[in-house]
Amino acid sequence: MSTALQDGIDLLEKAGHDKQILGMALISLHGALEGFFREQLSTEIAHYENRTGKRSGWQDLIELWESKHHPLSQNDKNTILSKNTLRNKVAHAQPYTINRTEIEQYARFVQDFIGIRLAPSRRTASPTFDNPLPTPESTKRPIGWIIFVAVGLIITFISFLIWNGWLTSLILTGVVFLPLWRRQWLRTTYAYLGGMTFGFVQTVMGFSLMIAIAGALCWPVTWGAIYLLNPGTDDFDPAILLESFAVNEDQNKIRPLPLVEGERPEERPATAVTPPRNANTPQQLEVVGNSNVRAEPNTNADIIGVAPDGELYDILAASQGNTWYKIRLSSGQEGWIGSSRVTLVTPSQR
Repeated sequence: MSTALQDGIDLLEKAGHDKQILGMALISLHGALEGFFREQLSTEIAHYENRTGKRSGWQDLIELWESKHHPLSQNDKNTILSKNTLRNKVAHAQPYTINRTEIEQYARFVQDFIGIRLAPSRRTASPTFDNPLPTPESTKRPIGWIIFVAVGLIITFISFLIWNGWLTSLILTGVVFLPLWRRQWLRTTYAYLGGMTFGFVQTVMGFSLMIAIAGALCWPVTWGAIYLLNPGTDDFDPAILLESFAVNEDQNKIRPLPLVEGERPEERPATAVTPPRNANTPQQLEVVGNSNVRAEPNTNADIIGVAPDGELYDILAASQGNTWYKIRLSSGQEGWIGSSRVTLVTPSQR
């Protein structure tokens, strides 16, 4: 690469305005630039040529350069491609127009791009580069561009903080910076949207995990409290009991018999009240569903039998509050059945 560049400088030094020597200088200078591109992009070129099965041309080299390093300005691209066209015409002996000033400017461009400054090896005369070419535009970063990138990164960092912690947001902002600085807009967009999506998914998964853990820790306590406050029973349902009393409030009032002469109140069992004998008071009950009959008027008492669904029984006694009724089963055993499991009937309904 450096040899071809030196040959181009030497040829340009002695060419004067000789069209043929200027063409040879152009071939050497352009070859030096191509050698620099292929040296810097050797890995990318190998992957590209293996994938496509063809040799990479200048347009391919430019695209690979921009994907690895930084975008080239339009002027730089035009300079390289126009000199490549002119070089092909010279190499294939096609008609072409060339002038010394143009080649001098291209020599400056190649040296600045490669980063090597060479002088003619034969110093019979000083170089005649009358119009030095400024540094290629692609290597410049104007202050306006730097400010634009800085503001964009600040906005990006703040938006990442919505979903991420500051360290994660800082890392994601660095990922966005690389394509943004190289003016690779599509990659910049992908990097930004990827960072926002990552933060959103991370936040949603975090909340879901917290809810799952809280539920796993709380549900045994919750259900335990419900069980302790509302023990299950097959004989007592508060909702049915309240509904029954709301509909049959007057019918469900069973008064205890008056005391027999000489009997004291404390001698009568507190849990059993004998129903009064009159035509308007229900003296029978109808079982609703197969129901357990217990030895005592409470859910902890032993089960002594089962009253079949729809069966009619005489009411032998009632508990205080009419929540249990004493009946006699067909087996002759007497026991208690919960009021939520029966419907009271009067003699007139029979």
